[in-house]
Amino acid sequence: MTYLSDLWSVLKGDGIALDETEAALLGIPNGETISLYEAMQKKHGVLLAKIACAIFSVLIQRHHCANQLDGTPMKPMNYVRATACLIAPIVLVWLL
Repeated sequence: MTYLSDLWSVLKGDGIALDETEAALLGIPNGETISLYEAMQKKHGVLLAKIACAIFSVLIQRHHCANQLDGTPMKPMNYVRATACLIAPIVLVWLL
């Protein structure tokens, strides 16, 4: 492996770990990611999950929640967008 592919693997893993950590802080069980949990809630008709999935579709990728539920892998740029969406609330809280 090259240095860049090693670096990418670490960053990707850290992004997923951050997602699972924030999910746990929100009370989401079993190490699930936020988008996967919201996708499952959306299937059950939860309005807040439908709104969250619509926002994820705009900010990260089209049909992000459904893709997470199906196990469709994300493209590298979508990982960057998702990580930015996870970091933004932390920065906002820190600034306040």
